[in-house]
Amino acid sequence: MRYQGIIFDLDGVICSTDEYHYQAWKALADRLDIPFDRQRNNLLRGVSRMESLSIILEKSEKAYTAAEKAAFAEEKNELYRKLLHQMSTADLSGEVRATLEALRGRGLKLAIGSSSKNTPFILERIGLADFFDAVADGNCITHSKPHPEVFLKAAEMIGLSPENCLVVEDAHAGVEAACAGGFACAAMGDFCVAIYNPSSKGRPDYLQRAVRILLQNGKSEETVCGIVRNIGRERQQSEIITLRELENKQVDMFTTVYIGNKTTKNIESKMVTPRGYRTV
Repeated sequence: MRYQGIIFDLDGVICSTDEYHYQAWKALADRLDIPFDRQRNNLLRGVSRMESLSIILEKSEKAYTAAEKAAFAEEKNELYRKLLHQMSTADLSGEVRATLEALRGRGLKLAIGSSSKNTPFILERIGLADFFDAVADGNCITHSKPHPEVFLKAAEMIGLSPENCLVVEDAHAGVEAACAGGFACAAMGDFCVAIYNPSSKGRPDYLQRAVRILLQNGKSEETVCGIVRNIGRERQQSEIITLRELENKQVDMFTTVYIGNKTTKNIESKMVTPRGYRTV
């Protein structure tokens, strides 16, 4: 077996607290009269509380002292923790629990590597307080992601070197942290398949083949997908469809296809138009 241990990010991988984070930051931003919406909230994924606050305050017309910023961060965290009390074992999906138990059954060491200081409380709420072999979180590190400290700490706690561990992440900052620490990383979340010129390679059907493989491996037919045509041209056309509808679409060298994950509701904010491959 290539890996002896797996280190999981918590939020967005084991469970999801994104909505609670958003509601807490939104309440603070509204009180301070700072513009903040779900699109800007995407910039906060995978970064620490103070770094998130700095991103929000970039839109403020006022300058705040370090003491005020510390108070804002604590205010947000109190709001967030109150919302977390709504969590229960129902927030741990059956698929995640089955996967964790299967990995444990294979003798792998399992750890958490999260920048959140609320990690112990969240694990307790979802019924995993004593499940993992080690938990490295914001309470035992000085550098948040994309610094690799939290993953290096988790690997140390389970007695393994980075090359013997796989990190599972869903945020860019987390993937960067894993790579910086010398770990292999499995990245979850929304992704895009960039289509350039399938016919020139003699395989005009390869998008359809890829979609069929996704469907055969359990991806929902109703998964939200997007198509952006005329990449790099002045007039760009976009279309939102389901994965099943995507199977019958014809694409050309100026098309980028986006395929969401099971939680994607609005893919338009993720539909950039790059000239090269890019994960979103």
